[in-house]
Amino acid sequence: MAEKVKKDRWLFLGCIIIASVFWTMQKLSSNYSFSQIYTVRYSMPDGKVFKKPPVSTIEVTLVGLGWDIVTKSTKNIGDKIEVELNSDNSQLIPSSAIAEKINALLGSDEISVSQIKPANISIFLEDQAMKKVPVVSNLNIEYMQGFYIKNQVHFVPDSVVITGSYQMIKQIDKWNTEILNINNLNRNIVDMPIKLEAPKTDMIRLDHNIVRLNLEVEEYTEKSFVVPVVVKNADSKTVIIPDQVKVKCVVGLSKYDILTEDDIELYVNLDESLTHQNSNIAPISISRLPDFVRNIYYQPVSAKYYFIR
Repeated sequence: MAEKVKKDRWLFLGCIIIASVFWTMQKLSSNYSFSQIYTVRYSMPDGKVFKKPPVSTIEVTLVGLGWDIVTKSTKNIGDKIEVELNSDNSQLIPSSAIAEKINALLGSDEISVSQIKPANISIFLEDQAMKKVPVVSNLNIEYMQGFYIKNQVHFVPDSVVITGSYQMIKQIDKWNTEILNINNLNRNIVDMPIKLEAPKTDMIRLDHNIVRLNLEVEEYTEKSFVVPVVVKNADSKTVIIPDQVKVKCVVGLSKYDILTEDDIELYVNLDESLTHQNSNIAPISISRLPDFVRNIYYQPVSAKYYFIR
């Protein structure tokens, strides 16, 4: 009895499999359609650029027998086409030309193009413009304590040629590197490759996308002076107290010996806006300081002034 039940189950399962195969074969013998997205690439003539962005993708409806679609789906039905452009500033790529390219990709008489969205592609070109702009650092550098930059950052090459429509590049006056974080730097950087920031649109091109970074780093130390305070907008009968202050600053070792108190000027400005106030205290400000000096500190930061009659 048990063997008969087991045999009946196998017969039932076999019938289901046969029915499923028959149903599948019947369905695959019918016509079906499906959509495929194709990327459109353009072959641009020399000396021309897009005036405005063209269509970059199209939606194509393909029609064919189920068997053919299944067979093709296991192969490559393509996902991009290339359109060759001529030098005319205004062009129209008809759907027939697009369908011809896709049919060539399919390589099958059983599957054909039924519909293309958009049906036609409008192209607008103009003469390309070129512009040379400087490369600008977009680096975030954190130096090890006691170290800092010795000279300005230098890139090789220090500029880049951008190409695009005149309207798109006329406002560009510099080009940034990619953001790069460097921590605890205490040594020179020599010919380090740095990528340039990628254009935000395909309608702008760069003649190169990598520059080499050169950066000199040196140790810094503290140096101090006593610097006289200059009085501006006052006559010789004006006295300030103090008339000199102690200055501390941080300077690179390569500039330590050449930096003197004469390179730094501090002053108080006794113009009318200050002297008309009910106070005889004036702030001490910096009027001259070499650009290689860092973290200047002086005390006091103000002086009292008196007019001798």
